[in-house]
Amino acid sequence: MNTISHLYFRGVISVKKIFLLSIAAFLFLGTVNSFAQMTGETVLTITDKVIQNDVKRLGINVNGASQYGSSAMVLKNIIPNPGFEPAYWSSNILLKASGSTSTAMVQEWWNETWNNEAGAIGKPAGFWDGAEYEFVYGNAKGLSGTVQSFVYAPDGSGGSRPVFNLDQSVPVPADLDVMIVRKKFDSNVLRAMNGRFAPWDM
Repeated sequence: MNTISHLYFRGVISVKKIFLLSIAAFLFLGTVNSFAQMTGETVLTITDKVIQNDVKRLGINVNGASQYGSSAMVLKNIIPNPGFEPAYWSSNILLKASGSTSTAMVQEWWNETWNNEAGAIGKPAGFWDGAEYEFVYGNAKGLSGTVQSFVYAPDGSGGSRPVFNLDQSVPVPADLDVMIVRKKFDSNVLRAMNGRFAPWDM
């Protein structure tokens, strides 16, 4: 290799080294800067500005606990009676205007003759005594309190319907107004979810 070619070759290598070193330095500084930003203090500013109105609520229908079908996939991590925590039994109650008063809510679409304690179907008189209630739809929406007594009263057609006697006066419900009732039980009530016995037999 002659002297001119040798000098040219060395010059190319030097430029290449400088170029590569520059890229390495750029990447290193960029990484350090990004890391500094990541480890810096994060400030969250909360305002009353609404970003999205009328968001549709998502929900999922969940059946009783079982070892098969859709319930097994959704509830596969639930262990019946896992400890000593209290169990809550909750129901959405559709109300009936006829027969209801400001302190007594008549349940629609149920008759005492349909109760089956062995199969934990329906609730006997007294089951919801002391339960919490909350109106979530209808004339009394937003009101809540305690169920004084849960009884069955004749409906005039030869049957009897569930009646929730409340601790306060509320607007008389229209047909299909919705009330939620919720009551705490001993943790063993979870066994009833598997149909072994009715919770009111304990």
